[in-house]
Amino acid sequence: MKHKILLMGFLSFYFFNYGQSLEKIFLKNPSFEGKPFQSQTPVGWYDCSFMGESGADTHPNKFWGVNRNAQHGKTYIGMVARLNGTYESIYQKLKRPLVANQQYKFSISLCTSPVYNSGMNIRTYLEKGILDFKRSDTTYSFTTPVLLRIIGGRKDCKMLQLLAESPLIDNYDWKKFVFTFTPIENYDHFYLQAFYKDDKTPCNGNILLDNASTIEPIVSK
Repeated sequence: MKHKILLMGFLSFYFFNYGQSLEKIFLKNPSFEGKPFQSQTPVGWYDCSFMGESGADTHPNKFWGVNRNAQHGKTYIGMVARLNGTYESIYQKLKRPLVANQQYKFSISLCTSPVYNSGMNIRTYLEKGILDFKRSDTTYSFTTPVLLRIIGGRKDCKMLQLLAESPLIDNYDWKKFVFTFTPIENYDHFYLQAFYKDDKTPCNGNILLDNASTIEPIVSK
């Protein structure tokens, strides 16, 4: 009788978690709606920037020369990667976690702005390994194609697994990109990050994001 109760408890736990893993995960504010402002993310999204650097922006308001209309709604997110080895990321805590070994599908609209002019910190290391920042008086062009990384992780900008990445984004009109990925652990934080072709070739580039989908489990046939 005891073994039967334990088995029933195990099966209940298994099917509960299996059912949870097959539910769609709805993002908060997937259209990135908010007040256009520099280094400010819309409600539901948080910035995870490098120390001493500016964060992701809510567009459009013509700052940096960006003048693209939103693909959905009124506003969207802009992020950059920089020649000094830094890049911008945003994230949110999910309503339910990504489940280990479950395959998911996710889509988002992406493009790049043909004009993106901004300053950049010159980052140097002083004695004893102390990092120093000095804002350059020069305005740089951030138009080299970069890509989007999708990362699973936990709180406090703890990014643990690269789940998927786009090709280099060089299209000036909005285009929908679809991704599939399988986490190897449970992750309750979902990160979107601008990045270079690889970590050996930093560059100045921008990427615009709009109209994210739900994160949908793929059911095995």
